[in-house]
Amino acid sequence: MLLDTHAGGEFTIDIASASGAATGLRFLGMNAPGAGLWCLPEIGPDVPQSLSTDKEDQQRLAQFSLQLHKQGVRLLDQEFTTLKAAIAPQILNISHLRELGPQMLLPLHSCLAIETEGDARYITLRGCAESNLSVFSLKATVERLNQVQAGLGWYVTDAVQMSHAANLRLYEPSYFGTYAEMLYFYGAESDEEFAAMALEGEDPTPEDMAQFLEDTPITRARVVESFGGHAHLLGWGEPAKPVKASQIQWASLTPQDAKLLKAAQQFIRQAKKVSKLTAPFEERDTGADFGALAIIVWDDPDIGIEIMDAAERDSYECGEGAEIIFDLRADIDKPETWPALITAYKAQMGLYAQLCTFLRLLPEKEI
Repeated sequence: MLLDTHAGGEFTIDIASASGAATGLRFLGMNAPGAGLWCLPEIGPDVPQSLSTDKEDQQRLAQFSLQLHKQGVRLLDQEFTTLKAAIAPQILNISHLRELGPQMLLPLHSCLAIETEGDARYITLRGCAESNLSVFSLKATVERLNQVQAGLGWYVTDAVQMSHAANLRLYEPSYFGTYAEMLYFYGAESDEEFAAMALEGEDPTPEDMAQFLEDTPITRARVVESFGGHAHLLGWGEPAKPVKASQIQWASLTPQDAKLLKAAQQFIRQAKKVSKLTAPFEERDTGADFGALAIIVWDDPDIGIEIMDAAERDSYECGEGAEIIFDLRADIDKPETWPALITAYKAQMGLYAQLCTFLRLLPEKEI
């Protein structure tokens, strides 16, 4: 059967009849892939059951795939039945990811899409969050490094926070601090102010306020305590002073700590370079989006994960966000911009690989 999705007609022919098939195709005006769907139910699962009705989009995607291949993001040497099936593994065929290996990579789903926004149409390279996130703890590493050299542990936490500027979101302490204030404390800067706001209109006594705070699972004091008393990690209070990269006393470090700090240093340096490449293509506001590559806690993950769950529920219920880590896009009708977009995407994925290398050197927690 041939289904003409443009004109709405259906034509059943003898699939074994070459002349009948040719007549049907001429009547539909199709040259596969063309303006309709080929339905070939007798052929089997290895043959595509449908072809895109938008010939121009297919041509653009094919051209983009060839440009990816030309710039080193190569098509895999195997057979594919659809263009989509060919491109899906191609955009992950990047040397940084191959060298690191799948066992080291944090969950990230990359995809290629054509999107419309008003009159504009974009070709988009997107990184999306996945589930089953790894949880890494800071306590042992930061405390050990701060004993070796004052402020050395805070260099590691600065590298963790750099992930946001690098468009590689983590659920880390400053994220928890921001959302705790938004979802729980309503701008209150102390637990006393929080209790007073919550009990407003009830003329509470000091004992009432104390009882309220005792019965409330999430308070500012408990959040700070869950991050080792380091309020600055949450973005509350004065920031700590990390050592500068040039001041690191490498001779004092164990080989494992030196490896960790070099990975952190490389991530910070690389993030600053990559942001210059990706900036022209970051046209979409991802401020309301959620999802992350990993969860970073101090030691006990319970309060952080509770805040994370509340933030994700809030985004789902408001319908304001999507599980998008980064978007890089260019006008689909301006192929001259594609080489720079692909260069930016390769750099972004290289930075992602560097972040994976860095975080995998932190202790991982089971939850």
